[in-house]
Amino acid sequence: MIKDSRGLSYSGTDQAGIAKFEEALAWNFDYRPNGLEKVDALLEAYPSFVMAWVLKGYSIASEGRFEALSNIPLTFVENSSIRIASTPRERKHVLALAAYVQGDIKKSVEIWADILNEWPLDLLAFRQTTGTYFGWDSVNVWSILPRK
Repeated sequence: MIKDSRGLSYSGTDQAGIAKFEEALAWNFDYRPNGLEKVDALLEAYPSFVMAWVLKGYSIASEGRFEALSNIPLTFVENSSIRIASTPRERKHVLALAAYVQGDIKKSVEIWADILNEWPLDLLAFRQTTGTYFGWDSVNVWSILPRK
């Protein structure tokens, strides 16, 4: 497995792909325009890169429009070779994205909390969690906070 600068493992890519992924993450985290273009270029070069698909899905979901959720490509999950090769962390991200698309925000937050408990340096899980906590003013945040 290939690892990023925080020691997280990835499937479906190589070290050059990880560098491009981290660049796309930074681009998105800085709210720069046209971030999806970087992710699409990454997916063109690495079509089996699970976390690039997840980043694309999260980026679309973060637009803040419910109608955008239908544009999230979840078909990559059905590809058995990608699913078999993916890491446990990647599979959890896929589950969180699928729950988000289905409108189960509470489940997504719980899965991101699980990811962060096991992989505290996962910036994507952290970003999605904080974005959900602070971006959903129509949701009672206390109702979606994970309870132990």
